[in-house]
Amino acid sequence: MSTVPDTIALAPTITCPVLCIRGDQEDPQRYPAEEFQRHAGGHCTVEVVPDCDHFYNGREQTIQRLVCSWLARTIPSRSRPQPATPATANR
Repeated sequence: MSTVPDTIALAPTITCPVLCIRGDQEDPQRYPAEEFQRHAGGHCTVEVVPDCDHFYNGREQTIQRLVCSWLARTIPSRSRPQPATPATANR
């Protein structure tokens, strides 16, 4: 797999929020989410789904809930007040 990027080596350069999901039946050596998290340059959340393999068969709703919950926590809401920027603070 020499054409696959070394995600652990690249992890420090990734500064945006990351959600890593893997099934508990996946080999952590092959899918090293926890190691990526330790090396990540930004916030990284790892979710390990019980009774789940790489394809998430039968666990689709669990994955959907994890992703939607993570997005809701990670992406700022338009309904929440945002801090004023210097350009708009004096208007």
